[in-house]
Amino acid sequence: MRRQFLSHQQAFRKCSRTKARGITLAEVLIASAIAALILTAIASAFSAYESAQSRQAPAVKGALLAEEGIEALKFIRNTGWNNFSSIPSGATRYLYFSGSAWSVTTTPEVIDGVFYRSFSPKSVSRDSSSNIVLSGGTNDPNTLFMTVTVSWSSHNATSTQSYSDYFFNY
Repeated sequence: MRRQFLSHQQAFRKCSRTKARGITLAEVLIASAIAALILTAIASAFSAYESAQSRQAPAVKGALLAEEGIEALKFIRNTGWNNFSSIPSGATRYLYFSGSAWSVTTTPEVIDGVFYRSFSPKSVSRDSSSNIVLSGGTNDPNTLFMTVTVSWSSHNATSTQSYSDYFFNY
């Protein structure tokens, strides 16, 4: 009987074919574990995104309501400057939409059961060159500085969003 010796390459091929069948199961288990880790990471990221979005939604709505307040004040100004000039500087007033027009009221209005919107006019002074100055100067009865503030309660704290703009009687 003749004994047959295998070359190194033939022995390696025979051995690797035998091992390849057993490695397949280990590869499936490792791939499944990696896939599970990736899916867990994606689910965790999605949960964090949803949580951040729910915290930011009131802030976004508050900013939009403050912007709307500035636009409502422009509408009121266009109906007559006297609507503004009669409000004392620094007084707090509120906006009311009657369905067809904006108006000024002294009664706070709750928007969507959460948001409170107010505005406050401030007198504006000008220097001898007609530049707006923070102190000194002469009061300009045809210019007011309006600040619209929206506030709401969230997570046991009150948050606010304010927008300001100059309003002119022209």
